[in-house]
Amino acid sequence: MKLPFRLTVRVRLALLLAALVVATGVVLLPTSYFLVRVNVIGALASALAAGLRHGGASSVPPPGGAGAQTEVTHSVVRDLLSTLLGQYGVILAALVVIAGAVAWLGAGRMLRPLRQITDTARRITGEDLHERLALGGPADELTELGDTFDAMLARLESAFAAQQLFAANAAHELRTPLAVMRAELDLLLTGPQPSPAEARDAAARLRRTVLGSERTLERLLTLTRGMRACGDPELLGELAGNLIGNAVKYNCPHGWIAVDTRTDGDHVVLEVSNSGQPIADEDLAALLEPFRRASQQRTGNSSGLGLSIVRAVVAAHDGELGLRALAGGGLAVRVSLPAAPARRGG
Repeated sequence: MKLPFRLTVRVRLALLLAALVVATGVVLLPTSYFLVRVNVIGALASALAAGLRHGGASSVPPPGGAGAQTEVTHSVVRDLLSTLLGQYGVILAALVVIAGAVAWLGAGRMLRPLRQITDTARRITGEDLHERLALGGPADELTELGDTFDAMLARLESAFAAQQLFAANAAHELRTPLAVMRAELDLLLTGPQPSPAEARDAAARLRRTVLGSERTLERLLTLTRGMRACGDPELLGELAGNLIGNAVKYNCPHGWIAVDTRTDGDHVVLEVSNSGQPIADEDLAALLEPFRRASQQRTGNSSGLGLSIVRAVVAAHDGELGLRALAGGGLAVRVSLPAAPARRGG
């Protein structure tokens, strides 16, 4: 059954806290009343009996004798308990009101970080991911939740920035071959009638441009697939091929290439090193970004996707990738992947 009003977390928490306080009062007050009643009646009865035994001749018996005195005592006790019961009722009612108010305020204060998280999440869009909660207060579960939310926002901001940069670079990378093809076609359409040899040359240039664009698109698709595929032999082959291809492409005349495979605990390691031009340490991280090339080496007709694909494949397999600039020039790339457990024979 759908309730006509919404039971928020604050309402439920306030009701729970108030119910606990009221339940405690409901248990304590009747217990206190019962103890007072037993003790008062017992004490008065004992005092009355002692007075009757030891009053003697010097005692002046009240009018009506001992029976009247006992009736007066019981009447006083009843009035006392009746007054006490009324006072306990007032205390219980006040306890309900005070407990409800304190529980409502306390629940609101406890849930304030959650409201802050909700308001921040509503304000944040894909173009505005720089805002952070930075929750203060004691180091409790809510503060930990806020820190986790801030870390998630940082990851999202980094991912969005990388995605935007990737899209911009991909568009720029594909714009050049498209412009070349359009220029060739415009020349064929608006220029003088080409000879068969000129037409074949133009077709060959267009074909080379189209093939280059296809290779770039295939590598983009490989990069995208490598971000979510795991245990894919084709991707692992692409990883090794990219590393060796880069070692050949960015080598120097009469240079060298070293390929090393080994096991390191429960990981398998592939390391490819090559000679080449010196690379600054600050340029190493940029080599892993799509369409990035080191200022001295990454030139020519390369798409700049090789190491980006390697990084995506390594990440998809929960591995580690390390780059190291060699002292005499060149680069060493180390890939460490967790080894799959051996299958038992059936």
